[in-house]
Amino acid sequence: MTDVTVPARSASDRRVLGAVSAYRGYRRQALYGLHRLLQLREGELLQPEGVEDLSVFGDGQLLEAVQVKSYAQPLTLSHLAPETDNSFFQGAAARARAGSQERIRLVSFGPLGPELAGLTVGNELSVASVLEKLEGAGIAKQTGREMLSRMSVEEVTEEQLAAGVRDRLASMVTGLDSQAASDLLTFWMYIQSERRATISAADARRRVEAVGAFIAATHAHHEEWYVTVVPGRGRGGVAGASCHPGAGVLPRSCCPL
Repeated sequence: MTDVTVPARSASDRRVLGAVSAYRGYRRQALYGLHRLLQLREGELLQPEGVEDLSVFGDGQLLEAVQVKSYAQPLTLSHLAPETDNSFFQGAAARARAGSQERIRLVSFGPLGPELAGLTVGNELSVASVLEKLEGAGIAKQTGREMLSRMSVEEVTEEQLAAGVRDRLASMVTGLDSQAASDLLTFWMYIQSERRATISAADARRRVEAVGAFIAATHAHHEEWYVTVVPGRGRGGVAGASCHPGAGVLPRSCCPL
């Protein structure tokens, strides 16, 4: 066997890998947001990039604060930097001291480290270890214990969530093409995250209906190829496959985004 020396990654390579990881994280966060949006109840509001990565409100109160993480390596408490101001745990502690009782959820696209995995099953050693570290970060043990009583840690996969979203959309007005609907709605969630928009169940229903109508109209339009619509002649390349001048095209107003 010949030994092969792998060259060290350049600064440029590291920047590219960092960008790829960031884009993957944004996409997964938008997917999780869509997953939760499709479960939203009447009277609830969902806000991406609000109190946390995702927040759920009801009757003017914060009901749930969700932090979404996406690491290749097992997620540990240190990834959450509990000693840092405005971190996930410091924010939750500040709200707890103010009397908030919202559900706290940590979602990991990837494996959990032993300590956080222990929290999911109530392992006493894991709980004690986390409490000790939170206390070292300036969070009183009583506050930390109360927070953990309201906290859930969830390990998910992108494939699992994407399949669940497609199945849900397949049973709705978007059933003609649930994959296209999922792609469009995930991108829409990404836009709402940039805007830090607050989305109601009614907003979500209207958006799903708009996407369903767009998919149906697109499908009906393409069904007309070689029936009432024929490719234009006289131009080469891909441009030669444009609609005949007399053929209709979908108006911009059909776009559901």
